[in-house]
Amino acid sequence: MLNGALVDDKIAGRFAFSTEHSDGLIDTPNQSGRYGKYDSYSARGKLLFQPTDTLQVVLSGDYSYTKGNGGAIQLGIGGNQVIPDTFGAYTDDEWTNNDFVSSPYRQRLRGGYLRGDLDLLGGTLTSITGYRMNDSRAINDDVPVGTVVPVFDRRQVVKNRSFTQEVRFASAPGRFSYVVGAYFLSADVSTTNIFFYSPLPGSAVPGSIRRNPDVTNITRVQDGNVRSLAVFGEATFEITDNLAVVAGGRYTSDRKKVDYRAFSTTDAGAIPGFGFPGEVRASGGRTWDAFTPRFTIKFEPTQQINMYATYAKGFKSGGFVDNAYRDPTIPLEPENAENYEIGAKSRLFDNKLDLNVALFHQTTKNLQNFSGAGGIAHTYNGTLKMKGMEVESVIRPVEDLRLTANYTHLVGTYTDLRDPLVNLDYSGNPAKFAPRDSFTVGAAYTGRLGNGATLTPQADFNFSTRISTDDANTLRLYDNLHRDTRGRTLNARLNYETADGRFQIGLWGKNLTNNYQIVNADDITAFLAVPGNGTTYWKIFTNTPRTYGLTLSIRR
Repeated sequence: MLNGALVDDKIAGRFAFSTEHSDGLIDTPNQSGRYGKYDSYSARGKLLFQPTDTLQVVLSGDYSYTKGNGGAIQLGIGGNQVIPDTFGAYTDDEWTNNDFVSSPYRQRLRGGYLRGDLDLLGGTLTSITGYRMNDSRAINDDVPVGTVVPVFDRRQVVKNRSFTQEVRFASAPGRFSYVVGAYFLSADVSTTNIFFYSPLPGSAVPGSIRRNPDVTNITRVQDGNVRSLAVFGEATFEITDNLAVVAGGRYTSDRKKVDYRAFSTTDAGAIPGFGFPGEVRASGGRTWDAFTPRFTIKFEPTQQINMYATYAKGFKSGGFVDNAYRDPTIPLEPENAENYEIGAKSRLFDNKLDLNVALFHQTTKNLQNFSGAGGIAHTYNGTLKMKGMEVESVIRPVEDLRLTANYTHLVGTYTDLRDPLVNLDYSGNPAKFAPRDSFTVGAAYTGRLGNGATLTPQADFNFSTRISTDDANTLRLYDNLHRDTRGRTLNARLNYETADGRFQIGLWGKNLTNNYQIVNADDITAFLAVPGNGTTYWKIFTNTPRTYGLTLSIRR
């Protein structure tokens, strides 16, 4: 990074460049390449203009390119531990990457913005104009058979272009302060998905589907435009030195349009087994509007304690049902969330203890829930209730010693969740990927050496209870898999820094106890065998195994 003045008191520049390479962490026994292998390059430049004492303008541009292999995918077996002969050299050992061709991906991001801040009428008028481009290609969700053909996989090509404009005015700080503004977005989005299916002999898929090693494919092309308009404002009024109220709101109008085409390059007669009726063309569009308010009361009984209560509504615009092939112009209703939260933030005992507590309750109506049930990716609406509490603390018992702790209790339930594709009711099931209890504890001590340098050992431990990974919550029926969704990760680091701060050397280890954790699991039994024979097969995504490293940092 380089930073400095180009014209004294008028123009300054900053340029940063970074590159990163990783050989990967997990070998792939059945395919070439390793999980986690990647190369990335990025550059960012900024120019700061200050023509007057009241006007500041920033022009920024950035570019990045990343290529590599995606996440490690392996086989998880529930019930009878049977690996069919048709799986070839498949293995279900922990942290084994059975991904096909290592799930390569490519992503190119670039864009920039122009920002101006003008001191006006005792406040600040800000304008931010941005433009971004995203091009990416990926092969993912692949589960191979032996070393030749995947059972199924998805190839995706994405091209996005977006323009944004925001204008806002913030008043000067005072007993009464406010901010008002407007926002505009226009984005063109193009996505191409190619689904490849190659069911195994003996699986539940109809006999008309081509069997391995032949491949059946379906291509979906979606071109869309998104336009969003919003006006917003928020005001803070300090009733007394200890009591303040905050009130604000946002009015949003989102319009989405979609042009859709789905087709197959294989035998038309084979496709209906996957619910594909033949070539599909459709177009549609819709606009959604919402007003989302927020109210907060802040009370400071002492300078060390800040108590608050907040009521807020949230809005996520609707879209179109992603149900693989059938009618892609069916509107997906917008999410509407209502949240209540009370809490306190405090710094006590002469700054030796920070203690923050929060209680919350949120209801999300028309939750846009994604599912892979029935072997077809699709989205549908439901209702989710989440409630819980969070406690976080920092303790400084003596100088240079810092202890941290965080605990979260979360109860999430789908109060209404009916999947129209598979005609099943999941109401009452727990929210996916939401552990009931989780906590983190950590410690760091800064040891000061005689030459002015510092030596800092630190460690943290993270724990989370078991989770559900699908709407039906069926993973819990197989304890050998469900128990591995618990998180128990120990990390540590020893850092040395010279007295002038120019050099740092860090020796670190992640997941030191080598705790194996399943972070996501999809039931793929129907693609591999006939369900109900005592064995289920799961596509497993995991955490990273024990990793050691050494980091050297130089500042000049």
